[in-house]
Amino acid sequence: MIAKILYIVKQYQHGLFIGFCMVLTAGIGYNIGRISALRAPQGPNGQSANIYGSASATKALPTIKITQPSITPVDPRVVASKAAGSKLYHHPWCSGAQRIKETNKLWFPTEAAAISAGYTLAGNCQ
Repeated sequence: MIAKILYIVKQYQHGLFIGFCMVLTAGIGYNIGRISALRAPQGPNGQSANIYGSASATKALPTIKITQPSITPVDPRVVASKAAGSKLYHHPWCSGAQRIKETNKLWFPTEAAAISAGYTLAGNCQ
């Protein structure tokens, strides 16, 4: 049995060697990429900083500041279900509000009004 395996290895030794080298090279390259990604300097937004290796090259690049738009609800009203005993309110754009039947909808002009009536914000409307 061992002699048969050695015969096959001897017969295909060049192809096995090339295959082994390719797998080894791919593994080394993958791990070098992971290490370099972990050691790359991070900017304020978690993006890689100074990608060109010198300070003069980064000065020539334009600076783009990305800001998060402020999310203000267009409709300040909130809705709750008359039929549910859970005392949860939803924003009109939440999926929970869309599942309430029109006949069971209880509208409040603001969140403060719903809270003062004893309702709390539903977990899927955060």
